[in-house]
Amino acid sequence: MIDLSRKSIVSKFLDGLLLNILLRLKGVVYIPILVTFFSKSDIGLLALWQSIASLLMGIYLLNMPDSANRVILNYDKNNEKKLVTETISSIFTVSFIVFSIVTVLVLLAYYVFPIKQESDYFIEVLLLLVLSNILSKLSIFTFQIFQKTKLIVRTQLLIEYGSLGVVTAGVFLLEVQDIKFVIFTYALISITVSFYLFRLLYREYRFRIEINSKILKKILKVSIFLLPNAYALVIIQNSDYLMIKYFLSLVEVGEYSFAFSLSSVVSGLSMAITFFWYSTAVYANEDQITKMLNTINMYMPMLLLVLIFVYYLSTKEIISLINSDYLSVFHVVQVLIIGLYCNIYIQVLSGALYARHKESIILFSVLFGAITNLVLNYYLIQKYGLLGGALATTLAYIFILLIQYNSIRKVLIKIDTWKGNLMMTAVILISLLFVTFNFLKGILWI
Repeated sequence: MIDLSRKSIVSKFLDGLLLNILLRLKGVVYIPILVTFFSKSDIGLLALWQSIASLLMGIYLLNMPDSANRVILNYDKNNEKKLVTETISSIFTVSFIVFSIVTVLVLLAYYVFPIKQESDYFIEVLLLLVLSNILSKLSIFTFQIFQKTKLIVRTQLLIEYGSLGVVTAGVFLLEVQDIKFVIFTYALISITVSFYLFRLLYREYRFRIEINSKILKKILKVSIFLLPNAYALVIIQNSDYLMIKYFLSLVEVGEYSFAFSLSSVVSGLSMAITFFWYSTAVYANEDQITKMLNTINMYMPMLLLVLIFVYYLSTKEIISLINSDYLSVFHVVQVLIIGLYCNIYIQVLSGALYARHKESIILFSVLFGAITNLVLNYYLIQKYGLLGGALATTLAYIFILLIQYNSIRKVLIKIDTWKGNLMMTAVILISLLFVTFNFLKGILWI
């Protein structure tokens, strides 16, 4: 059962927040190591691998783990453990089959069609990263659904700080200069931790090779909406890198990756919320979820102002401390934080819409945002470089937020109050003013 008490929700949020604070602290050490021991093109190659791996994840998993949330929780409510086990088994079995087929197709496409290789063993490294991401998602999604937050915190910290320790030792003691070492280290530690989680899961649910077609149909009905939605979000998050690589070079991809890393403290708040929110929203009734949304809404403008104040005053000093060669991305960071901040509330609204079976609204909003992002990226990156990519991403998030907020007002009538609407209007106005200011300043900088 999911505990909906305020104490439990705060505890789970704090677990997620702690994890993301510690991950950002890791970045304080990790980013200087990367920019000191590897070139901008190396960092760009690393970002390229990660972006393509993210794009492939939707094809490999069909978004089944996330789509199974409501199905598994409904079985759990009715104390049908056998059906929960069959759901997990079906997802694992289908994922293995799809992985085998898609990997063969990817390899055939890569070796049959002449594609420029950015690095030796480019496709092999990419597929290793994809494999580690798939195993990580499959091993942890059940624990995420049942909100085993402390276990998730421990295992994710083991992966992140374990890979940090090995990479640090490699560059300082062994003088490793190959960026592939970073991927190998992360992938191998991640795979090891995934097998540990599989073992824990097996103790509770004796999963096996089987496919329950009835359960699978339920999951795929949700996945029909959530898979395009997940892909659209991935496009928004990663198309910048691919277009920057297309129009500019790996050096600029490396600079943009650096800017995104500095901005990602904001996305950490989003991750802290999604840590527990979807399962909570599914279990909550309409009055409970409305009360939570109204409370969140009241604090959004104040939190945004604090974020802007802290970032604007500290970013230059942080960049100078890490590597002053990256000072040119200052305004890129300022624009990106607004988009990532909007994504915090998007995750909250998406969870509420998902719990009310409104996947079609989520899909429409995110597809609209993705198309907007692609079109704006195409024109703005050519003209304004990295700043154009940041603007395209942020505007896409703002559009998604507006669509979902307008929709949730119709789904949950009690959220449609003058105070709530005033708070959302304040968030949008502050966001647009700050983005416009930094975009214009950035153009003058260029």
